[in-house]
Amino acid sequence: METSTIYGIYTIAFGFGAAILGYGIWLERNWGSFGTIALSLLVIIIDSLAVLDLPTIPGVPKFAALTEMLYSIVVSAYLLELKIKTNLKESI
Repeated sequence: METSTIYGIYTIAFGFGAAILGYGIWLERNWGSFGTIALSLLVIIIDSLAVLDLPTIPGVPKFAALTEMLYSIVVSAYLLELKIKTNLKESI
């Protein structure tokens, strides 16, 4: 398979997963938040491998990797903070 085809499949799968998980967040379901954090960690790992020139998904662009990692960290931190605040409200 060509590099662009493999990366295209990865991108479509990521987008589909992000849409489903976004819907879960909208419905305020735990699986939406935890799934999004897991997907963000996957992006961080894949982009880190690309930046370090280690084997990863073919076609992952290095020029966008740092921005994608930063974005994934911010989203994960926000969702973790939101979950902590939600748990505090429920315990009061």
